[in-house]
Amino acid sequence: MASSTRHHFWRTTIILILSIVLLSLLAVGHSILHAHPIRSRASESNWLSHQLATGASPDTDGNLIVFSQDDTFYHLACDDLYRRRTPDASPPDWDVCGYQITSGEIFSIIDSSAYDTLPHVAGEWVVFSRPLLGPPFSTLYAYNLTSGEETEVYSGDFLSNLAIDGEYFVFSSYDPYQETEPEDQMMIYNLRSREMITLALSVSALDIYSNTIVMQHETGVDKESNILGYEIATQETFTISARLGREQHPSIHGDLVVWEWYGGIYGHNLHTGESLTFTEYGSSGEPDVSGNLVVWLDRRRCGTEWDVYAYDLEKQGGGWVTKQPADISNLSVTGELIVWQQDRSDPKIYVGYRATEHHFLPLIR
Repeated sequence: MASSTRHHFWRTTIILILSIVLLSLLAVGHSILHAHPIRSRASESNWLSHQLATGASPDTDGNLIVFSQDDTFYHLACDDLYRRRTPDASPPDWDVCGYQITSGEIFSIIDSSAYDTLPHVAGEWVVFSRPLLGPPFSTLYAYNLTSGEETEVYSGDFLSNLAIDGEYFVFSSYDPYQETEPEDQMMIYNLRSREMITLALSVSALDIYSNTIVMQHETGVDKESNILGYEIATQETFTISARLGREQHPSIHGDLVVWEWYGGIYGHNLHTGESLTFTEYGSSGEPDVSGNLVVWLDRRRCGTEWDVYAYDLEKQGGGWVTKQPADISNLSVTGELIVWQQDRSDPKIYVGYRATEHHFLPLIR
């Protein structure tokens, strides 16, 4: 009788323990599912990447990739080094080049024997910056691929954060010596009408889709920055995200805005109001978005250098685009074509794409 009682006791105890463990596992799974709404259901391994050309600052739209290429094979790490050169020094000769995906042709777009850099492309328009020994220290230009016409857009001391879509070219201007206008301004230039809209806003990054601009807005409080939006048609400024600290590097396509906040990648749908979390690892940055594809730089595989990671919203899966970590910058995506710059001291243009999507000629210059 005693043996039967002990057997019943242990059986009951074991069943109770197993029930508690099972309920705990279910609770943890439920918590993870709801705490992180964006997670890969499947890891994609069918991404390919390779070097396309020597050059810097790539951008892409449709079937065209644009980038800067050094005619003299001499590279300057940043514009500040150029500005500090002596007045009688020979400026570097950088051209704006294009790569036509459908034909595999690489060609010169701007060849001016000047330092033409930071090209951006949308449709038939290419915009770029030409730093000067100054003042002013920079002039922005627009080039029409159809007509071949080059237009001087604006000259100023510190012009940056170039972005373009449709007929609008946006950028930021900082002029600490300005006496009659605000030091910080966001400029909106209509490429067809050649009219300029100026807003007194301090911004550190810009992107545009159709009539909507998104920006990293410097609040002026303890180095904080938030993500704001601006509708050109209604001239309305609105808040997209206002977390504490530095929210930065916004990108927009359609209704989806993505940005970085302390090494995590976040998103917001302007139409539905839905907020998304892509990563909270503290090691991601500089996202870009096109259609259902969100890409960003990621240090999960290496704490000191970057990989490129791509996440497909429709397939709810992501994967590594790059083969190994490297010094990567200037990440851009259109459709399912990803471009970036690799190595700042000896810059090269790399492309990433799904194995079934594109067949590139192995063009390396």
